[in-house]
Amino acid sequence: MLLWFDDGGSLTPVRTTIGELVDRSIERRIDALAANGTELHRPDRPIYTVSLNPRTYAMEMKPITWLIRHRAPRSMFRVRTTCGRSVTVTGDHSLYVLRSGRLELLPGGGVRPGDYLPVPRQLTGRLNAVATRTGEAAAAKARAVPVAWSVGQVALRETLGLGGSTLPPGWEYADEADLASALERLFDRCGTVEERSAGLLLRSSESAGDVALALLRFGIHARITRVWLPRFDGGGFRWYWRCAISGQGDLAAFAAHVDLRRPERREMLERAVRASQGHETDYVPLTPRQLRHVRESVRLRMRDLARAAGLTARALSLIERDERMATTEEMMRIADALVRYVHESSLDAARRDGALAAAEHWRALCRPRWAAVSAVEEIERYDAPYVYDVSVADNQTFLAGTGGLIVHNTMAMAAVAAEVQKPTLVLCHNKTLAAQLCAEFKEFFPNNAVEYFVSYFDYYQPEAYIAHTDTYIEKDSSINDEIERLRHSATQALLTRPDTLIVASVSCIYGLGSPADYMELSCRIRTAEEWNRDALLRKLVDMQYRRNDLNLVRGNFRVRGDTLEFVSVDEDLVHRIEFWGDEISAINVVNQLTGEYVESKDELMIFPAKHFITPEEKMQRAIRSIEEELRERLAWFRSHGKLLEAQRLEMRTNYDLDMLREVGYCNGIENYSRHLTGREAGSTPWCLLDFFPKDWLLFVDESHVSLPQVRGMYGGDRSRKESLVEHGFRLPSALDNRPLFFEEFEQHLNQAIYVSATPSSYELGKSTQVVEMIVRPTGLVDPDVEVRPTRNQVDNLMEDIRERIARNERVLVTTLTKKMAEDLTDFLLEMGFRVRYMHSEVETLERIAILRDLRLGEFDVLVGINLLREGLDLPEVSLVAILDADKEGYLRSATSLIQTIGRAARNVEGKVVMYADVITESMAKAIDETKRRRAMQIAFNKEHGIEPRTVRKQIRDILAQVGAPPEGAAAAVKMDRLPRDVALAMAKDMEQQMKLAAANLEFEKAAALRDELVELRRQIGGNESVLFQGKAPKIFASSLTELLR
Repeated sequence: MLLWFDDGGSLTPVRTTIGELVDRSIERRIDALAANGTELHRPDRPIYTVSLNPRTYAMEMKPITWLIRHRAPRSMFRVRTTCGRSVTVTGDHSLYVLRSGRLELLPGGGVRPGDYLPVPRQLTGRLNAVATRTGEAAAAKARAVPVAWSVGQVALRETLGLGGSTLPPGWEYADEADLASALERLFDRCGTVEERSAGLLLRSSESAGDVALALLRFGIHARITRVWLPRFDGGGFRWYWRCAISGQGDLAAFAAHVDLRRPERREMLERAVRASQGHETDYVPLTPRQLRHVRESVRLRMRDLARAAGLTARALSLIERDERMATTEEMMRIADALVRYVHESSLDAARRDGALAAAEHWRALCRPRWAAVSAVEEIERYDAPYVYDVSVADNQTFLAGTGGLIVHNTMAMAAVAAEVQKPTLVLCHNKTLAAQLCAEFKEFFPNNAVEYFVSYFDYYQPEAYIAHTDTYIEKDSSINDEIERLRHSATQALLTRPDTLIVASVSCIYGLGSPADYMELSCRIRTAEEWNRDALLRKLVDMQYRRNDLNLVRGNFRVRGDTLEFVSVDEDLVHRIEFWGDEISAINVVNQLTGEYVESKDELMIFPAKHFITPEEKMQRAIRSIEEELRERLAWFRSHGKLLEAQRLEMRTNYDLDMLREVGYCNGIENYSRHLTGREAGSTPWCLLDFFPKDWLLFVDESHVSLPQVRGMYGGDRSRKESLVEHGFRLPSALDNRPLFFEEFEQHLNQAIYVSATPSSYELGKSTQVVEMIVRPTGLVDPDVEVRPTRNQVDNLMEDIRERIARNERVLVTTLTKKMAEDLTDFLLEMGFRVRYMHSEVETLERIAILRDLRLGEFDVLVGINLLREGLDLPEVSLVAILDADKEGYLRSATSLIQTIGRAARNVEGKVVMYADVITESMAKAIDETKRRRAMQIAFNKEHGIEPRTVRKQIRDILAQVGAPPEGAAAAVKMDRLPRDVALAMAKDMEQQMKLAAANLEFEKAAALRDELVELRRQIGGNESVLFQGKAPKIFASSLTELLR
């Protein structure tokens, strides 16, 4: 690998292997030792590597933060490309690959031929970013002292002039002139020129990799191939490695930089350049049908697009039909032509934004070059004792392998949770942040039970009655089965494991059922234990499992002779219990799709299928109690002349009672929770907090927002149910199916830690100790705050936006109203900026997509109101603009301003601009607090020699969290091991579900099903492109419309 060492302002390149670098460093010192034996070393001096920014596709120079070494697994994977580059990785080491026109992060074992790996377009010696990062003083020093390419120039030139069949040692230090001379001498000794290519014949793959890296200094991409040729000394045959240059652009660059000495060689190279006219190797692997669909979506004819892009209609037709790929130059011209057309046309906002986003994505794809994967070989016996890795700031990608490929590297709350070793609850104020935190905690605690507990409704319309219009709204909901599984997994972990950490939303204070009844109805069975089969079946029915001999899904069971099979509610594996008479002879776990054996158990704990579960004797008591309350309520209605309400209540309640008698469950059973659990009227309901033991720990993330949510839940729930009770839709006991009062929430607490940058008076008053976490591990400081007048504020803002866009950074703009946000967005779009808005009317899942697109660089500016505050980790944002900052109110209070300022604190270049004509009291408080923190951070960094570094974290949304396959044995079952007939049946069923979801306008669900279907069809050899036509997710709604016609 090629690395750059920062020696006081100049970059010194070093050609080394990752193993040599890490071994030398760890032998000197181990800075951290993970529980699994992984050794980590923090570099003593700055080391840089070329890194791919997965959001913008740009190649950046980034510092290495950790050098990592751990024991080698039994098997490894060698990924080879068609251009001869290769890299060896572990099965779980990640690689960014371009698949179907989209960049995906996949484990090494998940890469397959046909994927594309990014390769730097050019390696340069001088990087302005480094001078900027080290400040003005370092920049001046860098200007005064030559960059390290010319260090020891005289001695280096003597070395480069030596003969040999490879590049001499120290070639990486050379400037471009000397490196070109070294390549010229090497080509003179072992180079050849053919009809449309030139190449060098080298004795080892390491030499070929060095030459390929050296050629990248000039932007020349070489293809490495192994050839069997006669030995140079005439002694038989041997393997050689040919580093070949082809394609008009690369050959022309080679001819321009490497001046061949022999006239006949120069003439042959010039002929090869002329012969390669029209032949390129620099292609953009875009899914062609994406191009066609975008063109058709804006009603642009192929002939017109081809003319605007300077192409022939036939050439564009070949690209759209996937008969050839577009070159980088062609793709840039197509994107530019599309943008011009969109700006000149009167398209609706959705089509315009979609086309502009697609064009920008195509431009981004042109930034690196792409190497097609030709093979992925599993090395079953890997003999080396260690494997090595590095952690890279921000992008976590680095240059490695033969010839140079980009690969990927595979904490306050976590530290406290690890120290106290107690069951822990982390309370968040929305699902999205909860999912993000849950994924991060899984990385911190890979061996703990890290669980996710949020509301399991994809869609929820609560039961309500509007009296003045006599409108009854029936309860309607759509339950997400995966989230329900995670909820069951969370409660079961709490009851069985002491190392449980649960990340939950405010739904954790809603009624859940008695933990005592939940445990009482649970059943523990063991092999060789006496159990009557029929008694166990009745036990499962009492636990709300359903018998289904045809379709065995989660929460169901079936019986075949002496074998009982059931699927627990917290996983998708089948537990097969085999009887020998009245004795349990075996408990096996199998995969229900393949029938593959997973594991055998000696003991099994079966938990109920529902959280609201009641033993038989309590059920009978509850039914009698409900009947008694019903009689009292009916008498009250009739005595007050409310006969309609009495008849309505009698009919609805008697139906529910019949369901409870027959099956032990009814829709809306939670409204009878007081009777089912035997509680007194007005008593505290059971909730998730009751599943925790007495000694537990609570974290409240963004407590200044989360705690008011907890405080306000009861009031809204109470007002809706009072109307239902008053008009005979529910018994008064339904009022006891409620979230906790805030006082009840406090009574449940044992130890609590409130986490907030702007804690309220409640948290400060309750805390026995207040700790300011001012200093960040990355050394980042709070942003500089500048106040500017409101006159011409938008024009001034646009200048700042252009400056940030030039640096591939993002901008947040906050306004006071939705109308202003939308109008400002429209104006900025007209001015040519890539901009979106986000406010409360934007759906939650769409917000996730907007934030993801902002980080990926799909657009540069996000305009919002109150959503651009707590919990938004957007390290790409370097500028936050607050319009009308002097308008006092909730949105411009000191707390709101501090939280908004914090959005720029994730980037080393972060800055905040407040547009105001006067400095209000809130502004003064926010600015003074930011200056105080900034001064402390700068002083700490200076004292400890810390250099601020921007750290970017992968954004995770709830769909990714709940859609992840379970870990362990079940996850090891791959799709390609399914029988073909089973896979085909699954694909057919999945396609029907997708079409049904699309017909019901459930596009998020349909998109998820589509992705699963695409993957399944790839595994069974189907052609998913025929069905989906390669269309991008952003235009999925119109794609589904076409599909259903």
